[in-house]
Amino acid sequence: MRSLLDTRGGLPRIGDDDEGTLFQGEGTSQERIGSVLAALAALRQKPEIAPIAVRPQMRQALFGALTGAAAPSGVRHFPKGGYTVAREHTAAGEALLVFDDGPLGYLSIAAHVHADALSVWLHVDGRPVLIDAGTLLYHASDGWWDHFRGTAAQNTLSIDGRDSSQVAGPFNWSAKAQARVVGQNDGEGWWVEAEHDGYVADYGYRHRRRVERRAAGIFHVIDSLVGVGGVERVEVGFLIAPELEVATAAGGWVVQDRGRRLLYLRHEGPLKGWLERGLETPKRGWYSPSFGLRQPAPRICFAGKMWPGVSATFILSVRG
Repeated sequence: MRSLLDTRGGLPRIGDDDEGTLFQGEGTSQERIGSVLAALAALRQKPEIAPIAVRPQMRQALFGALTGAAAPSGVRHFPKGGYTVAREHTAAGEALLVFDDGPLGYLSIAAHVHADALSVWLHVDGRPVLIDAGTLLYHASDGWWDHFRGTAAQNTLSIDGRDSSQVAGPFNWSAKAQARVVGQNDGEGWWVEAEHDGYVADYGYRHRRRVERRAAGIFHVIDSLVGVGGVERVEVGFLIAPELEVATAAGGWVVQDRGRRLLYLRHEGPLKGWLERGLETPKRGWYSPSFGLRQPAPRICFAGKMWPGVSATFILSVRG
C-alpha cells in the first residue's frame, strides 16, 4: 500500500469502490488509505510505511499517526498481487506509474474487479492523470456497470470491442484472462513485459504489453498481438481525469492542469488517434467519481488493424 501512494498520499483507484464506511466524515477512499497507514505506522512504530501526507480522521485520535519521507525513485514488483509500481522524480514532479501484470482479482470469484488486464495508471505530482473509470452502481441499468468494469473503459487494449474477461452476472466472471510476466529488467533503464490469454479462445491471440523507462520522465507502452490469427481491429484507450485539460500538440496530446503540463502522449504505429468524451453509443469517455455518479471524461483513443509482427507504441512524457 505504501508503494502505491503518491506524493500527496493518494493512490490509483483500481476496480470497484462503493466507499463503504462505518462513520461519516471519513473522507474519500484515497484519504482513508493514508489515514490507515499513518495509524499502522504509529501503532507498530514503522516510519518506513508511513504516508508522506495524511488528512486526520477519527482513527488518528484513537491510534495516532506517523508521516514519512517521500519514497525514492525506482521500480518494484508485486507478483502475488500482480502489479509493477514505478516511481520517478521529474521536473514536473513525482511520476507514479502502475502496471497491472497479474491475476484478475482475488481468489476464484474476483467479484469487484474490472476487465483491466495489462492496464496502466499514472499520477503526476500527486494528481491522477491516467485513471480507472470507477464503479457507478452495482446492478446499474442499460449496461452501465458492465461498461465501467469492461475493457473499453480501462487503459488497455481490446480486440473488436470485446472484454478481455467475460462478465457472468453480478460479481461473477465466466471467463477470466490469465496474465503473466514474461520478462523484466530492473535498474535505470527498467522494463517489464507481460501478456494475457483473454483473446486466445476467440481470436487466437495473446495481448502482450511492454512498459519501459526510456529516459528521465519518458515511458514507452508497447502493445502487440502474439499468436496465430488474422488481421483484427483493436482499440487502445487512455482515460484522463475529468478536471484536466487535453489538447492536441506536435502530433500528440498534452494533458494540463490549469495550464501546467503534466503529460505529453503520442503514438507510433498503425493506429489512428482521436479525443472523445461522454459518448452514449458506444459508451466511451465516462468516469464515476463516487458511487452512483458519472460524468464525462476525456479519453484519448487509438484504433486500427493489427496482426503478428506489428506493434503500437505509446510515448508518455512527464518531463515537465
